[in-house]
Amino acid sequence: FPLTVEYEERYYAAGKIKGSRYVKREGKPSDKAVLSARLIDRTIRPRFLKELMREVQVVVTVLSWDTQNDPDVLGINAASLALSLSNIPWKGPLAALKVGHVNDQFVANPTGELQEKSDCELVVVGDFDEKGDLVVSMLEGESQEASEEIITGAVEFAKPFLKQIIDFQKQIT
Repeated sequence: FPLTVEYEERYYAAGKIKGSRYVKREGKPSDKAVLSARLIDRTIRPRFLKELMREVQVVVTVLSWDTQNDPDVLGINAASLALSLSNIPWKGPLAALKVGHVNDQFVANPTGELQEKSDCELVVVGDFDEKGDLVVSMLEGESQEASEEIITGAVEFAKPFLKQIIDFQKQIT
């Protein structure tokens, strides 16, 4: 399936405006941008029909960023909403949430400061079936060692947030 996902970070999104000798063109994507594009691709690719052979391109452009909250998870939600609004045959919507584990408490979309304190960071992506059960499409995590209880607890913690995001997307479409 010819799917292209690009994640573009503009320098001005984080307030990076250099001096007058600075070349005004954007350079090659950063490693973070490449990894974010792959994260979005891995999430949305299985949702397309197997018969679809037309080229699809998804471009997520970060226009503004507060440097505290990672825009990559928002990019997944934005791609889902854009595909749901389009006439492209796609089995969506889906929702994404980053869950941190700080001081034995789960935190939704932790800031950069909380991510440093977190002993487990998990991106949960999924949607809900007809019965209202969460169907997890993808989990991506970072941890030194995390017990099964922490991982399952993070997924359970994410459920109401994912439901809100999906309901919002359905309301718009």
